[in-house]
Amino acid sequence: MAQRAKSLNQIKGSATSVVCTSNATTAITDSLPLSFDETGRLLCAVTFSNVAVVGSITLKLQDSRDNGATWQDVKTQAVTANITYEIENNTQKVADTLMWPLARLIVTSTNAGDTATATAVWLSRAN
Repeated sequence: MAQRAKSLNQIKGSATSVVCTSNATTAITDSLPLSFDETGRLLCAVTFSNVAVVGSITLKLQDSRDNGATWQDVKTQAVTANITYEIENNTQKVADTLMWPLARLIVTSTNAGDTATATAVWLSRAN
């Protein structure tokens, strides 16, 4: 099957960046509808700048089964530096399961001194 990549800016509201709120949860992307194939394999990359960790900062891939009313964590990744982080959900790996048809990326922080800015988001929907 041919690979598809969606490399357009996926940052919330098509902004150029998202400043992560200290000691809170911040949405990096809008809700992303997934096809059936994409619920089995999704690779996300998020580039961060201005990272300062006092408590902890966590990038999360979440999914929703009820059109965004509730969200559950699929994968998480600690954010510690100004680099690009990848999160992959791939049902060909034993530990990964199918996602529900709506996804999003968020970042959470646990301290008022935590800062980070998401400057780019890429999605690879290869199957």
